[in-house]
Amino acid sequence: YGVEWGDRRRTSASTAPTTTELDAQVNARFRALCTYMKNDMNVTLWVVAFGAGVSGTAQTNLQACASTGKYYSASNSAALISTFQGIAAEISDLRLTN
Repeated sequence: YGVEWGDRRRTSASTAPTTTELDAQVNARFRALCTYMKNDMNVTLWVVAFGAGVSGTAQTNLQACASTGKYYSASNSAALISTFQGIAAEISDLRLTN
């Protein structure tokens, strides 16, 4: 996509885009990709937020990206390991069919 600030293909050519505008563009593309993967490609998305500094907006976007019941938040490494162990156990129960 180039450099949004410099290319200004999605914002006014006469003024620099604001951080808010750039964030909105990135978030919109992120949400569109998640929706496409879940709905059109029939992919299950497990999403894990890691760290205590994840903003509320980021958590909302990540939760919306995840398939139903597949969003997790881990604030430290022990919680992250436990989360991935749970996801691995869930994935191991899957069976591929044709």
